[in-house]
Amino acid sequence: MDDVQIISTEAIKPSSPTPKHLRTYELSMLDQMFSNLYMPFVFFYSANKHQDFRKKSDFLKQSLAKTLTHYYPFSVECNDHGITFIEAHVGCDMSKFLQPPNMGVMQQLIPPSPQSLRLEASERALLAVQVNYFSTGDVAIGICIWHGLADGSAISNFMKLWAEINRGVNENICNNVVLDCTSLFHPHSSVKDQHIKPQLTS
Repeated sequence: MDDVQIISTEAIKPSSPTPKHLRTYELSMLDQMFSNLYMPFVFFYSANKHQDFRKKSDFLKQSLAKTLTHYYPFSVECNDHGITFIEAHVGCDMSKFLQPPNMGVMQQLIPPSPQSLRLEASERALLAVQVNYFSTGDVAIGICIWHGLADGSAISNFMKLWAEINRGVNENICNNVVLDCTSLFHPHSSVKDQHIKPQLTS
């Protein structure tokens, strides 16, 4: 299927810098164990009203930048360099991807895994987002994230917060976000992995 066309790629940075005392992020033992995995996700959103493509794009970028301030490790080793943000146009209806779901076709809506690009560990992005705009106004957001930073629950909470901020809800709702699990699963020096450092630092 050639319906998905990439129209832009850029880096989205947090809207405010990460405080100095948070610029070192220690991985828990479980994070170390799953450090080689990248997880793909895709979320589908039906359009409830007509909105200009450029305005929708600007809102998503601005709200994502605000969301990243609360999930500071996602912004590449806590140094605020930002995440990979891809925008694509899909020249068909969203139902074409969902009825029935075709995983091979749906893969086009997700950013490529750094492992599939055969990048060196130091060059791999920790998080990439691909926003796909359908011709009908619907949107699909594809995510590819390093498992050392987040599991499915964390990504679900990240997407919920992004959606709330995009709708204009007070971003202070996320005060209960837990990013550090080292008190529960202490880092283990015996976990050896050539692709990972025990700490992520700027």
